[in-house]
Amino acid sequence: MRRELIIHIGDPKTGSTSIQKALASGIVQSPNAEIFYPAPLNHNGIAKSLMLKPVPLRPFPQVLKQMAKKRKFASCARKIKHSSAEINIISGENFCDVPPQTLKASIEKHFDSTRFNVRIIAYVRPHASRILSSYVEQIKVGYFSGTLEGFHQKFLKNRKIFYHARFQKWREVFGPAFTLRPFVRKELLEGCVVTDFLNYALQGKPFSLAKELSENSSLSLEDLMVIMEIQKLLPLEEPELRHAIGYGFDRILQNSPPASNGRKLVLHDDLAMKIRETYTNDAMATDETFFSGKPILQQALVAQTDDCSIEAQSILPGDYLSETELRRLRMVSQLLSDTAGHQPAATARHLRNIWGDVRSPRSLKQ
Repeated sequence: MRRELIIHIGDPKTGSTSIQKALASGIVQSPNAEIFYPAPLNHNGIAKSLMLKPVPLRPFPQVLKQMAKKRKFASCARKIKHSSAEINIISGENFCDVPPQTLKASIEKHFDSTRFNVRIIAYVRPHASRILSSYVEQIKVGYFSGTLEGFHQKFLKNRKIFYHARFQKWREVFGPAFTLRPFVRKELLEGCVVTDFLNYALQGKPFSLAKELSENSSLSLEDLMVIMEIQKLLPLEEPELRHAIGYGFDRILQNSPPASNGRKLVLHDDLAMKIRETYTNDAMATDETFFSGKPILQQALVAQTDDCSIEAQSILPGDYLSETELRRLRMVSQLLSDTAGHQPAATARHLRNIWGDVRSPRSLKQ
């Protein structure tokens, strides 16, 4: 009997971390199948290693380091082959940036098709929701500080959420082994992406979770402004430090009682119409190709662009926080910057160790 190899490739902002935490913590239990997940959290490092390009004339130690990175997929494959588990899972949002043919070549090199049945799964978040969610994350980790309108333009340039063409490439390379699922609560099994993914991975076999998963809540505008103000004084040239601090403060805010009068970040009318006009055709094509014509992304695009404000919300911290609050936040930010000193990368690693589930940066191209 062939064993199952499931590779979960994201997409970003579709609950990947929740899936990875459930798998890495060992809380998934099934009476009919053993699950093997060889990672402390995710396999993004493996995905990045598949995108490495040889750089000539590097110092020998750097060449050795790059060679070690390139062996990451092979190392993971050995662990899976030495396991006796029926269900083997690799998960990382960075795989969505790997050319499908590159991943397929690596799979064929390291896994015997007579022994492993390979399946690829991705989740896709509706366009407007993806823009809002990625915008919040980019501000949180200090990679962007402009307006929602500016962020929309950034996404237009990198074409990250023109989904149909991107996922069609995966379908062309992997055929029916590739599955795309909508990251829409009413379309997910029990309204939960973890449950939905496990049902897919186990092909309907029963399973349970040893403990209940906590669900991340959205940051309020006021909390987002707190993080933005702290990021202002951190060194721009140290993305790992900004990333670790942003995620650390997010975790602290998530574990704190929510503010009773916190405001929600929403699109404004003009931008909502631009987003709807930009992505309607892509939503239609994606629904037709991957969801049997059911208008899932189309309906989400209409609903999300209807729920908006008349004018753009301010993203100036001073419009939400008092001068006294701003002064204190600047002091905290300066202290963090001074503490990092000449070892910002080491400080970032230390913070990630303290906070446990704070990941290293995926990419600056969200």
